[in-house]
Amino acid sequence: GPSDVDLPHNPANNAYESHAAGVVVEDAVVTATFVNPYDASDHPFSFGVFVRVPDAPGEKSFGCLIHSDGWVPGIASYQFVERASASPLPPIGRDFSDRGPVNAPNRPEDDPLMRQGAGEANKIEVRVVGRRLTLTVNDWVVGEVSPIFITGAGDVVVATGVYGGTEREGAVTRVQDLTVTPAEDAPGSIPGV
Repeated sequence: GPSDVDLPHNPANNAYESHAAGVVVEDAVVTATFVNPYDASDHPFSFGVFVRVPDAPGEKSFGCLIHSDGWVPGIASYQFVERASASPLPPIGRDFSDRGPVNAPNRPEDDPLMRQGAGEANKIEVRVVGRRLTLTVNDWVVGEVSPIFITGAGDVVVATGVYGGTEREGAVTRVQDLTVTPAEDAPGSIPGV
């Protein structure tokens, strides 16, 4: 990358819409800016980044998923999961139970980190190194999980509609500046830590 891709919604297919970066990496920093397809107060949306995605269907990859309305109404939430590649919508496989509101400890609670308006953009960074994975939203770390058990190199996939009921007919989620950088070439510091 960087590259841009449009992910048209298709609620009828009961699966998420995705785009593979076409790279094979094990340790990497993935950045992508997701442009909201509509206002979250009108209809929830969701998107995610999957890493170490294998070629063989049915083998597992690791995902960082974000839901605009999450588990507390009106508050965006993230979730880390292992799931089989090309699998349908959740249930998702091993849920790390490491999920929570998209927020950062150093930010005021009345200043939401996740932009939820139509056409607003959210920059997502997923850093996977060895057995540790870190999710950053709009330059703030919101979650980290370790150890992870999926090893080996694989592709990187961006997706929308990763949770049921989070797509709308005719809508498009735009992904801008999708970039995959080998971890050893990426900057070491993470803002907000």
